[in-house]
Amino acid sequence: MTSSNGVASPQAAQQMDDVKSTDEPAPVAEDAFVQVDPEELNESQDVEVVISDEVTDEQAHIAEEQADDAAVIAPAPSPEAFAPKRKAPTRPVSKVKQPFYATLRFRQTVIPVMLTGGALFLLVGLSPVLVDTDSPLADLPTALTVSLCAMALVLLGLAVMNMLQVKHQLNEQK
Repeated sequence: MTSSNGVASPQAAQQMDDVKSTDEPAPVAEDAFVQVDPEELNESQDVEVVISDEVTDEQAHIAEEQADDAAVIAPAPSPEAFAPKRKAPTRPVSKVKQPFYATLRFRQTVIPVMLTGGALFLLVGLSPVLVDTDSPLADLPTALTVSLCAMALVLLGLAVMNMLQVKHQLNEQK
C-alpha cells in the first residue's frame, strides 16, 4: 500500500476515500502490523518510528462518540449502597415443632374417617349374624369376623377419645 519512501500509493488513497464515505471501520492490510522480537534487534539495526500528530476529522468524530458513550448519566450511588446489608430480624422459632398428626386440624379430619371405618368393620364383622344363610357373607371365617369386630371397637374407641381431646383443645383456645 505504501512505497518504500512512505508515500501512499494511488490505490491506498482510493481505499481511504472509500472508507471515509462509510461508517464501517477501515480495512487493515495484513502486513500493517509486524511483530518484532526485541532480542532480534541489534544496536546496529536502525529502527525508524514515525508518529503522526495529525488527527483526521473522522478520528476526532469517533473519539467524540466514544467519549459520549462512556459518559455516565446517573449520579454516583451513595457509600451506603456498598455497605454490607444487615440481616432482617428473624421470627422467633418455636421451641418444639408439633408433628402434623398432633395438630388440631389433623385430629378434626381423622374423626369422621375413624367413625366410618369403625362402623364398616363392625357391620362386616357382624354380617354372618345379620344376613341370610344363603348369602356369601354368612360363610366368613369366625377368626375374620372376630378380628373385624375387635378392630371396629378400637377405631370407635379412638374416635371417641379424639373427639374429647379436640373438644378440650377448642375450649382452651376460647
